[in-house]
Amino acid sequence: MLNFTTVYHDQIEKWIQSKPHKNVPRLDGIVIGNVSYDDANRLNNEWSVNDYLNTFVPTCKYDDGSGPFGRCNHTGLEVYKGKFKILIIGNSFAANHGRLIHQECGSKARELVQISISACEPLYPAVKYGQRCVDTVEMFKKVVADEKPDYAFLTSRFLDIGDPFAAGVTRVEDDPIYKSMKKSFDVLVTSVKFKVFVFMQIPEIVPSNIEKIVEVIKNKEDLAEFDKSFVQRNHTIARVRYEKMVQGCEKCVPFDYDSLFWNRTTSTWRFYDEANNGLSYMTTINHLSFHGLELVRHIFSNLCNLIIPDPRGGSKLKLEVSHAFITSAYYYPTSKSLGSNAVAFNMAIDQRSHSMQNHTFTVIGTNLTTSLSTVATSQAEGVGNCRYTTLMGRTNTVENLKTLEIESNEMTVQIPFKMARYTAPKPVIICISPQFVAEQWQIFLMHVHAANRFGGHLHIYLTSIIKSYFELMQEYERQGYLTLDYWLRMKFSNIESQYFDPNANIEWRNQAGAQTDCLLQYKEAAEYIAFFDMDDILFPKNYPTYLEEFNAVLATNPGTNYMFYGRREHEFVKAPTLSEFSFTELVDSLRSSKVVKRGKVVVRTDAYNATWIHYSKHVSFMTRANVTSPTLVHVQLPVEKDGKRKNTSRNMWKIEFGPLNETIREDDIRAIEEDIYRIKNASTIQSLAPQLPNADFYLPIVFKCYYDAFYGAAFDHKPGGFGCPNADFCELPQRENYKCIHSDAQYYSGPSMKPVTYHFTSHSFWSKDIGCYQ
Repeated sequence: MLNFTTVYHDQIEKWIQSKPHKNVPRLDGIVIGNVSYDDANRLNNEWSVNDYLNTFVPTCKYDDGSGPFGRCNHTGLEVYKGKFKILIIGNSFAANHGRLIHQECGSKARELVQISISACEPLYPAVKYGQRCVDTVEMFKKVVADEKPDYAFLTSRFLDIGDPFAAGVTRVEDDPIYKSMKKSFDVLVTSVKFKVFVFMQIPEIVPSNIEKIVEVIKNKEDLAEFDKSFVQRNHTIARVRYEKMVQGCEKCVPFDYDSLFWNRTTSTWRFYDEANNGLSYMTTINHLSFHGLELVRHIFSNLCNLIIPDPRGGSKLKLEVSHAFITSAYYYPTSKSLGSNAVAFNMAIDQRSHSMQNHTFTVIGTNLTTSLSTVATSQAEGVGNCRYTTLMGRTNTVENLKTLEIESNEMTVQIPFKMARYTAPKPVIICISPQFVAEQWQIFLMHVHAANRFGGHLHIYLTSIIKSYFELMQEYERQGYLTLDYWLRMKFSNIESQYFDPNANIEWRNQAGAQTDCLLQYKEAAEYIAFFDMDDILFPKNYPTYLEEFNAVLATNPGTNYMFYGRREHEFVKAPTLSEFSFTELVDSLRSSKVVKRGKVVVRTDAYNATWIHYSKHVSFMTRANVTSPTLVHVQLPVEKDGKRKNTSRNMWKIEFGPLNETIREDDIRAIEEDIYRIKNASTIQSLAPQLPNADFYLPIVFKCYYDAFYGAAFDHKPGGFGCPNADFCELPQRENYKCIHSDAQYYSGPSMKPVTYHFTSHSFWSKDIGCYQ
């Protein structure tokens, strides 16, 4: 007999009701060692016989007093002082998971509500159960709308959603079941504030096989053949529908158990624990047994403790793996600062689980004849208050590079790369930090025409933008004023180890990563690169072009190779429509303050290899020319034509304004006005102009969110303290009359590697289906 295991069912039930979730004993009762054959047989039988009783969640207070299905409020949460409302919905599979979700998520919840209906899926009615399931689908729509949770778990086993496509249907989007479930799902998602965790299904088993498991293992029979007999109905079709359903859904976090149940050696589904003499992960009702729930516990630990993190990024927890999201990688046949056949890659990486200070990477470059392994050095440009930091790695590799891999502990992942640019539209590139829920087209017009007048080209990163505003930018791109680029939310498509959500734990949407990407793109093509926000506009003071001005500044400051411009706060009167927009009137309305905030840099391209938001932390201040005049015109505070500021949240910053003290030459004003007039009268612009937003909607929401999340505590001594500068938890309402274009891509995860696992994208595109989100 193998090591004997004691199983304490009654004690565990009492413990669950009275103890916090940390250090929870296993639901299956395994204390030490492996179970015997006899115990495995007994437990498999008990878990199936008692399946219905085990769906009663001890912490649940059921509305009808009976349970285990219907609505319940989980109790015992007050000890945690959590702040989120979490909702669990599904068929009996939700009740099956209820106690596990309470244990792993209870510490984050001020309210944990569970609603489960036996045999009825929330998204599509099971035909054989008739009107009851039809009514259930409508009930779930109403319930989620009424509950308005911060987070929701859609934890449901497939029934009819696993049926084959209708006759003649070859595309999932044409499938009637998919179209119905997608319509229901979209309604549910709209009512969830932050994230919806979506279970992506597992195969349906043959119930009678459970009683055979122990004997098959004991008699050393062919387990691969036994595994094949275990699957009654595969989840392939259900998964195809679910994958299509969550595609492009910004709020959706899919999770699955495939990697836990798929045996890679035999290429079969294995729903039992061979090492534990056949303990079943399933019950005869196609629920997870207590042993199965323990198998998936870490998934819920990830979802609840890492994706629902402290929004201020305060956790110091060290995980086994640092996850990295590679935003870009570039190859340089020649480079002034990086050398020949150089590679530079740009990523956001967890710097707390493993220190990223002077971290090195093993890089393998391959051409048609040669593979070369080299060590890449790195520099981090983020802030220590955030778990994730922006990091740039560099090395030199083979000529005519064809494939690029990163190696760790004899495992490799191939990552995509691009050829760096060797030509630029203009000698000065202005990298504009990522825009989200962008609607301030007036500031854009001011900036794009000023930059064009002075010989600059805007490179604009977009996460989300009002559709008509996007079309306006596209027209400017066609005319050569700017280049649009994607700035993607960071997603991990396949996870086998714990992680924190990078979007909620990095400084300001990884703005430093966007600026580093822009630098890496143009460093061999441009003469100067500026790192500005859309509302940072530079008017050269002494020369007609940026190029001449920058050359003169560095010439008068020997030994310098980059410039630092302060940002002076300004207000201006904003025209509500394009027909009323006048650059002359805008300049006349500009008023300056005495407030000069931390500035931005303009760099000679060989001076920097990476950058932070305001400057590189790896370049000496001794090579910096500090420009006191002119300053950047920071037009963050627009007012309406009636002189009032509709964005009253900005009144929290007490700034006084007086006469304009920046130099904007009359001939430049006239030339810019003429250029705007030409653009405004183009037929394409005239057709989209009426659709541009004529009032602020997102601006005051975002401003207040940022103020509450960071700036109030950082600069106005508001209570609460501050940690990682991040506002990913901002709630952004969606509107019917103004839709957004959102960046999207195909997301990939490399194999599970230590100490770093890598994630990346390819084939970026503009999506109309995601919405107005960060």
